[in-house]
Amino acid sequence: VSTGPWRDRVGMSNSSTARITVEMPEFWGLIHWGLPIAILMALAAAAILAFSRWGYEVRLSGSNPSAAAYAGIAVRRHIITVMLLSGLIAGVAGAFELAGTVHRLQGGISNNFGYLGIMVAVLARNSCVGVIFTGILMAFILNSGIILQTQGITTSAVLAMTGAILFLTAIGDELAHYRILRAGSTRA
Repeated sequence: VSTGPWRDRVGMSNSSTARITVEMPEFWGLIHWGLPIAILMALAAAAILAFSRWGYEVRLSGSNPSAAAYAGIAVRRHIITVMLLSGLIAGVAGAFELAGTVHRLQGGISNNFGYLGIMVAVLARNSCVGVIFTGILMAFILNSGIILQTQGITTSAVLAMTGAILFLTAIGDELAHYRILRAGSTRA
């Protein structure tokens, strides 16, 4: 939208609409209300998935769709509902980013947040509570990369360090779930 019909004819990739006048209050000058609300939403999702019938059906539909269909669960309906809810949550997150940080629609506002979200979910092993801690860790890693750039380290070196940290974290997480057995052991 900011590079299409609402594009500012004079400026760069900003929208020609006025600056958003609604600003969220910030904590410590860096964090706006989006963080505590995101944490509450993740905890609510964890509670719904763990303690409700609908959550059980969603988990079953995701882990074994054919068994869920055999049990009489409407798998496609659950998939579409979860996708719609995920899109709703992403829209709320985008609204918080727009009203809390940039205050104007810009071309690079997404900043690859979708790919980062996938990476956070994979590292958290699809745990709603794990996503909170993994997301905060990812934010610390990315912000430390920005600080390193202000100290004179090149962007490519910072990206290489960030990638290496995330890659080694993913490998360590994966290897932590394996157990070394002696040759000839019958335990599986």
